[in-house]
Amino acid sequence: MHIPFRSLAVSNPSPADGPLVTSNSETLTVLHLASVYSTSGTVLSGAKAGYSPTGGVQVHMGALVRQLDRRGVAQVVLTSYKPGSDREQVQGERIVVRRFGIPVRRWRQMWAVPAACAAVAESKSADLIHVHPSADLAALPIALSVARFRRVPLVVTLHSSALHTMRAVSPRLSFLKAAGTPAEVIALRSADAIITLTDRTRDLVIGTGADPQRVHTVPQPYDQESFQGPFSDPFPKIPRPRIVFVGRFSPEKGVPVLVEALSRLRSPAHLLLIGDGRGRSGVQKAIDRFGLGERVTISGFVPHPTVASALANADVVALPSLFEEAGTVLVEAMALGIPVVASDTGGIRNVTGDGNCGLLVPPGDPAAMASALDRVLGDAGLADQLSSAGRLRCFRQDWDSTGDRILDIYRCVVRASHH
Repeated sequence: MHIPFRSLAVSNPSPADGPLVTSNSETLTVLHLASVYSTSGTVLSGAKAGYSPTGGVQVHMGALVRQLDRRGVAQVVLTSYKPGSDREQVQGERIVVRRFGIPVRRWRQMWAVPAACAAVAESKSADLIHVHPSADLAALPIALSVARFRRVPLVVTLHSSALHTMRAVSPRLSFLKAAGTPAEVIALRSADAIITLTDRTRDLVIGTGADPQRVHTVPQPYDQESFQGPFSDPFPKIPRPRIVFVGRFSPEKGVPVLVEALSRLRSPAHLLLIGDGRGRSGVQKAIDRFGLGERVTISGFVPHPTVASALANADVVALPSLFEEAGTVLVEAMALGIPVVASDTGGIRNVTGDGNCGLLVPPGDPAAMASALDRVLGDAGLADQLSSAGRLRCFRQDWDSTGDRILDIYRCVVRASHH
């Protein structure tokens, strides 16, 4: 089933939806390209969890398209297929999601070739193309090629920079960094607008040749609707104090480092790992090696509202990533007033206000991670200080205002393309 853009467009949307109307009085139409996108709860567990069904990019993308839908923007999302999800799905009022690929766990389900063909067809009616690259080689080249072919504006949200953020911590990531960097440099020099999640990445992108006028920092927001509470404890049998990690079990997330840090703690804390993925066996080996079976709980992936409740019931949230662009879970924890301990890598220093809202440690250092966790768990005054600073920093860093900012960027690039 193919649903064209214009069949979703509304010629006279309700003013309450806040539509963006282009110069020809039609609803703005956006083609999104992303190798990953949010999926339903049926894809979160069991063998399907190895396909990385959830994560920061997926949460970001899902929230963004919902916000734009509320503002009257017609959208088609081209992304990879995950077993258990629909190949084609209509969401909201004006959103079509089309998923490509086969059920294999590598190379994003081989989504690139069919997605590229679909992008050529779908872009006929697009006012702009918005690409969301992460740890993937295909999205940027496809988007750049189609944007040039159709002569429509290209917007890039840099969820993870191959050049400036990614580290070669595994053979796969070494290949992605080497192959992805040239494509990123070309695309960012050509893009009509570049959205970065931190000022750090913005400055680095400009330093490698991007036009400063086209680079915008839009900090990672959090979903206020899911983070208002009240929050019942989804894991009431897990003892306190409780350290919580949320993320994929993959080499760059550094979960074994956090497990080793737990073995070094003076505090009798319990570690709750909310996540799953291909690296789960390595995480379990680390748990067994340090004899921590009774102090670690692995929940697997859980729906995002459950994540919010789990964070709200944490004593400290830890992010031991070996590299990270921004760290969605840090923003969410800080917004809830939960102290955070994180690796000082990528844009995390920006996210935590140069460490004023959380303790930062060198990536890959379990001893430093353990020391920082002990400080937070053993010093109520410090925990309160970090909690207050985090809440203040994330005030107004919500998806409603972010949706308005993205829409303003769209408006500017579409207007410029008409001149």
